[in-house]
Amino acid sequence: MPSTGSTAAPDYDSVQSTGCTIGNGLGIGPGQLIYQFQCGVASDGSLWLTDYGSHRLLHFRQSGELIQTFGTEGNHPAGIAVSHLGSGLFVMHQSRLKEYNQRDGVLVRTVDMANTGPEMDCACGMS
Repeated sequence: MPSTGSTAAPDYDSVQSTGCTIGNGLGIGPGQLIYQFQCGVASDGSLWLTDYGSHRLLHFRQSGELIQTFGTEGNHPAGIAVSHLGSGLFVMHQSRLKEYNQRDGVLVRTVDMANTGPEMDCACGMS
């Protein structure tokens, strides 16, 4: 197959880090985490975290500032995928795949995946 682009190596010297700290310590208060399980990056560069220990999803700006938190007792969010084309936020909650709206955290739909095989009982990541 013919080459369609440049073969030059990426300029890693031009990559910069925000150098922020995400989270505000251990706990269930605003921005605090108990057991951060997975993360996903939104198209605007903000970061979504699943906190398996506190049953919540936390949304942070690139600076590390907390934007929003939502979740309910007993859901144990694990794997997460963030849509870059729309507003969907897809989260595995044990044997259920839940889609939330990124803007307000409203639950859009739930898909029960309990009978799809043992690998879906606790998905550890999604892409």
